[in-house]
Amino acid sequence: MNVTQVKGNTWVIEASQLIPLYQLGGGRCILLDTGLLEEREELEETLLSHGLTPAGVLCSHAHVDHCANNGYFQGKYGTKIALTGPEAGMCSTILTLKCYFLTLPPGMVERESACMVHTPDVILPPADGPFSFCGTDFQIVHTPGHSSGHICTVTPDNVCYTADALLSAQQLEAKLPYSLSHREAISSREKLRGLDCAAYVMAHRGICGPSEFQSLIDANQALVRRRAEEILALVDRPMTASQIGEAACVYYQLLTRKPRRALRFERNIRFFLEYLTDGGALVMDCQNGVPRYLRVGAGSPPDLFPVPGGEGACVPAPGVVCWVHLNQRGVFPMKEIISTQNAPAAIGPYSQGVKAGNLLFVSGQIPLDPATGEVVEANIQTQTTRSLNNLKAILEQAGGSLASVVKTTVFLKSMDDFAEMNAVYQSFFQTECPARSAVQVGKLPKDVLVEIEAIAAL
Repeated sequence: MNVTQVKGNTWVIEASQLIPLYQLGGGRCILLDTGLLEEREELEETLLSHGLTPAGVLCSHAHVDHCANNGYFQGKYGTKIALTGPEAGMCSTILTLKCYFLTLPPGMVERESACMVHTPDVILPPADGPFSFCGTDFQIVHTPGHSSGHICTVTPDNVCYTADALLSAQQLEAKLPYSLSHREAISSREKLRGLDCAAYVMAHRGICGPSEFQSLIDANQALVRRRAEEILALVDRPMTASQIGEAACVYYQLLTRKPRRALRFERNIRFFLEYLTDGGALVMDCQNGVPRYLRVGAGSPPDLFPVPGGEGACVPAPGVVCWVHLNQRGVFPMKEIISTQNAPAAIGPYSQGVKAGNLLFVSGQIPLDPATGEVVEANIQTQTTRSLNNLKAILEQAGGSLASVVKTTVFLKSMDDFAEMNAVYQSFFQTECPARSAVQVGKLPKDVLVEIEAIAAL
């Protein structure tokens, strides 16, 4: 690994990420993180080849690419480890480590990351300010968001190690940037604007000067905004987190076949959903015990684009009319109008379909061809087929199918047509058929032979 001087006694080791160190003299140094487990041997050899042993580790946060070798150096060299309280707690056991990995099973966490479990020697104070460590004065800046107790450290050379609070310019196309809380991470990045350092080191291979720093913060904020807008746009109907996750992986072409990578993608997408939900761009309902997300705003993510209108307000998404109300249990979607060009347009003061909760009410469908607006051939078989295809199109627009239908009502101009209508109907509903009523009426719109309405459970 190369070792490059940044300024004075502040250097960086060029591992998979940049690991800053501060030289103390006498062959000792303080590391600001210890990198990945698989790079342990090379990292240790690099230090020894430069005549250095780690007297201390002033660790930015307890993630696998930042603290995997803390316990090793602590045990072998008596290196003093300093962490914030939240990060120290996370490293205390395999089970607390799962709070970081979140979606990974505890057994997988233990197999892959048991090296992270250790007890630090020093707990960093919870306030920003000077901190003396191994006889050297550093400045600590608390920047929660990427993790709960993340810090940035300013060395005596006035070089700031931002760790993962800030992505380097090379990382600004990241598809799913990770933060435990995007809201907190945004706030922490704004806080960094107040620094006046000679240089800034980003963990994931970036160093910049003060002239570039403000624009880099802007670019980081814009990246989160852009990704949040992209994920929000994928929520085109009531969707579970898994459905949104699949849509996002397809959109970003994250088509891994490895479950552990997929679980990490799922985690990162969920953090964006939480960010959008906290800010009001998404609300939640529940179907069959499974929470679903619904887009209720014109699309502005929280913090950067607050939803207008105050408490309980709703800005309709394009193509969707949506009402919400606020009650003692929270925000619930009450009614959503369903409309599709694949079924005949409404020709009066009604809607093709209306969704209320998990129920969809489909207006009576007559045998109009949606492409021409004209009644199809005047025989019962053709007209029944057209009516049911219109019904099917509205169901699919709402995210359902014919299998979702729980009740239909068939209106016939003449009961003499029942047998032929029923034969066509049976070809659409072959198993687990919905409840049905069939009645003869005096006359139907446009003098058609049949009209069919439905209720579906989505």
